[in-house]
Amino acid sequence: MIANGHVTYGIFSRVSRFSDAAIALWARILRADATARLLIKDQLINDVTIQQRLLQSFAAQGIAADGISLMGSTSRKDHLAAYRHVDICLDPVPHGGVSVCEPLHMGVPIVT
Repeated sequence: MIANGHVTYGIFSRVSRFSDAAIALWARILRADATARLLIKDQLINDVTIQQRLLQSFAAQGIAADGISLMGSTSRKDHLAAYRHVDICLDPVPHGGVSVCEPLHMGVPIVT
């Protein structure tokens, strides 16, 4: 946060778990701080159609695409290293599991 000058939230979970309610909640968090950024990471993001759908869902909630970074498949090492770019993780409510344990293991707090 200090190096970037803004908070970066992260969601490292299956995009298929994202509900409209979860996206609305996350958008509310992002709207509370206009400088905040969001990093979403999932292997399905390799699909351009999925990328567009995600960005449209956030746009419908008032979140511009330039505040969202999308990251697809990576090696396990690079997946874990991506947590270095995140200040706080958000979990796709009501799901939990690896998407809760992994950020904690990497030293990143998570709001669920």
